[in-house]
Parts: sequence; C-alpha cells; structure tokens
Amino acid sequence: MRRQSLGYVLAIASLAIGGCTALGTLQLTTGTARLEVLPQFVSGTYRAQALVEPWTPKDVVTVEVRLFTLSSTGAEAPALVNGRTVVQVLTGNALAEPFTFTGLAPHSAYRLRARAFKSHVSESSDVISADEASFLDVHLQADDRPVVATLSIRLQDVPFDGRGTVPALGLEPGMVVPAGSESLQLGELVTE
Repeated sequence: MRRQSLGYVLAIASLAIGGCTALGTLQLTTGTARLEVLPQFVSGTYRAQALVEPWTPKDVVTVEVRLFTLSSTGAEAPALVNGRTVVQVLTGNALAEPFTFTGLAPHSAYRLRARAFKSHVSESSDVISADEASFLDVHLQADDRPVVATLSIRLQDVPFDGRGTVPALGLEPGMVVPAGSESLQLGELVTE
C-alpha cells in the first residue's frame, strides 16, 4: 500500500492561495511534510422515482478544497497562510488529477473539506456535494515520504419534484368545492 503525502496536498493548496489554479502544488509553511490528494467523486442518487437523474461527476464544474488543522480534541480551525484561508480550486481536467499541499507540519493532523459546484461561480445555490460526507482527515508523521490520500466527494441526492394533473375527472356538480390548490409533500423514501 502506498503512503499518502501531506506535502503533496500542501503543494496544491499553495496554488490556491495565489489564486484559482487548475492543478499544482500549494506551499503552506516551512514544515517538511507533504500531502498528495486525489479527488474521487461519489455520485448522488435519486429519490422516489427512477426518472430523476442523480448528480454525477460530469455535472461537477468546480471543486473547492479547504484545509483545516485539527486539535487533539478533533476541533478544526482553518489553515492560514499570510492571514488567508488555504483553498485549492479545481476546474476542468484538474478535477481528475492529484493535487499537493507542501510545507505541512509533521506530527500534525489536518482535515480537507471539499465542495463541488455545478458552475464556475462558487455560490451556495450551486453546491451539488454533501458537505457532511465530503471530507478527509490526515495525520502526518515525521517522514520524508509524501502522504497520499483519496478525498471522496459525495454528490447530493436529487429529490423528486413532480407535479401532475388529471385531465378528466367524473365528478357531479356540487361534489367538489374549490378551496385553492393542493400540494403533496413527500419525505425521504427508504427502500430495502
């Protein structure tokens, strides 16, 4: 099994600090550890009806990967370089390529959080990934070999939003009293 490099991930993060980059290495601090990360997408599913297409990796236009430091209690704090949060932005072909962070501190723990977007604009309305399932915790040792990790980015489920009409109902006069529109709200369906 190949060990994953935190330095490689840091190298990628350094590119993001300088601006949006498609692929590369991000230098964070004067640390010696490297982390290399390969993004891996997990498609969403449909709910309630097979005609609803789930989000798939081909729907992803942009991915933001944010780096956090982890305390011994598991609390996370944004990793900062020159007072700016470390963010690696991936677009285009870089979505399938590894990226690197270098200069990480050995004997430290880091968390990477990813958000996938369906557009080039990083607006919350364009997020198509599940934040609670798109992160990776990495613990670095004092080792000159880079740590290599896979960051799974779980795409959201697509809820069914169907509407229908009935063209002909056999109702007698006086049987129905119009009182406005009606709607049906379906909760999450679980199949076994």
